[in-house]
Amino acid sequence: MKRLAIRVKGRVQGVGYRAFLHNGVVPLGVGGYVRNLSDGSVEIIAEGTEAQLNEVLKKARAGSPFSEVTDMTVVEEKPTGEFETFEIIH
Repeated sequence: MKRLAIRVKGRVQGVGYRAFLHNGVVPLGVGGYVRNLSDGSVEIIAEGTEAQLNEVLKKARAGSPFSEVTDMTVVEEKPTGEFETFEIIH
């Protein structure tokens, strides 16, 4: 089990980015969340296997059809196992 803290910058709010990511990540069985931050970026916390998290990273980089990812920071953290599902935090 691994955990990634991902910060996505660009045109990622108000363009369906969180819903796109949620819809793509839920079938993977990953735990965590995606939420907008006050600075206009999006935070993703994801826990799963390395293969699952590689898929999360691909989807996060691709973004929704109307989004534009300009920068992405990825930090590996110690997994906590606190998440049962992957949620959108409003």
